[in-house]
Amino acid sequence: MKKHFFLFIVLLLIKNLLPAQNLKAYVTEPIGATRFSWPCTGASKWFPTSGCPFKKRKVKTEYPPYIIGGSWRTYILTDGTGSSVASHPNSMLSASELNFKSNGGAPAIISTPSGCQGNEPWRLEYFCAYSAQYINHPAAGTVSLGFVEGENYELPGEGDPVSGCGYNEGDINRTFLCLAWTPNNKATNWGQQYFTDLGPIIWPATGYLLPNGQGASYGCGNNTSIQAGDAYLYVFYKDQSYHHVGLQMGDGRLPGIKVARAPVTDALNPNAYQTFYEDSNGIHWNQSLPAGITKSNIQSYYTTPGPKGTPVLESNRDYTRFAVAKVAGTNYYMGLGSYPDPDPAKRWKDDEGNWYSPMVTTLKYSYDLLHWTGDQEIYRAPNFKQNQFSYPIFLSADGWTNTTIDENNFYIIGTMPEHSGVRNEVYNMRVHIPATH
Repeated sequence: MKKHFFLFIVLLLIKNLLPAQNLKAYVTEPIGATRFSWPCTGASKWFPTSGCPFKKRKVKTEYPPYIIGGSWRTYILTDGTGSSVASHPNSMLSASELNFKSNGGAPAIISTPSGCQGNEPWRLEYFCAYSAQYINHPAAGTVSLGFVEGENYELPGEGDPVSGCGYNEGDINRTFLCLAWTPNNKATNWGQQYFTDLGPIIWPATGYLLPNGQGASYGCGNNTSIQAGDAYLYVFYKDQSYHHVGLQMGDGRLPGIKVARAPVTDALNPNAYQTFYEDSNGIHWNQSLPAGITKSNIQSYYTTPGPKGTPVLESNRDYTRFAVAKVAGTNYYMGLGSYPDPDPAKRWKDDEGNWYSPMVTTLKYSYDLLHWTGDQEIYRAPNFKQNQFSYPIFLSADGWTNTTIDENNFYIIGTMPEHSGVRNEVYNMRVHIPATH
């Protein structure tokens, strides 16, 4: 009897620790593209229709759109300065163009740059939603959440004080991971209105500045989010802390892809988010913001370190982004990462003498969203400029969700970087992975 019980435990561990699929058996289909548009009827280069050029800009896609489901699909669009939402009955996988003007709804602005002087200091030049969630909050009801990256090219204490908007040669943008929300109901046209900004929810492990005003981090950015089955909302982000003067290497201050979480029922509270940290004593969840920080006193905290956090992916790879999706009908998740190939032998030089590293897109597995196994390459580009899956995320085969996929049939979607000149096309690639059980 004891022997049979032991074998049962071994089989249970094997089932829960080994990947449920053979990643190497993947098959992909040719890459497709969907163009998002808001045509300016009657507009010309010299005499544009009033208001049309602005709306047209708001359907640009610097990042692939997160989708909030409903009677129609609501796409979160990021144009390089702010974000908007627009709905359409069709999936982006079913058409080469989604024309919001003729078949959908006008883009509604959800976040824009705050302007220059007299506004919150963490979002002077840029304020864009990179991921989104639809949740049922016990007090606010059904709401749309936007996880927003705010960027400031100059911080007080580093160079000249901030005096206005604009990018100067040599400036380094500091990123702030913020939260914004709106009710998702009929009165708001199902979340299509300006979102309420709640300010930062996560702080870089080293803080932004050292006490002497020297830079300590580029900040926290490139987020993705997912609601898990444990009643928590998880946010994956890139901690760009890099200055380790006076800090022990490996003490939770290292850069990399990290994850924070908050209970879904408390997701509108910026102070509810906690960062994953693991040491010899086990797993800990540390407060993601310094104690006492508010939107009004944020400048006093630039030299304050954030929480100790453990990167969840390899330390020798500079991941640009990491997205996660629940594999439907299973007890595991799939991860999607993008990074430049770290192998020096893979670097190459063009005719003008410029060196490049190939960009690699890979899949991983996890049973707890914290520890990831496998690393199957499914796409490779010659360099970042030619990468059609910059900052990639998942998309279900029916085009309804970015965070729940079928184990055998799903898509990855992405965009080309801004300097490629393509700003309103999203690329998609179907991935098949045969089941092994």
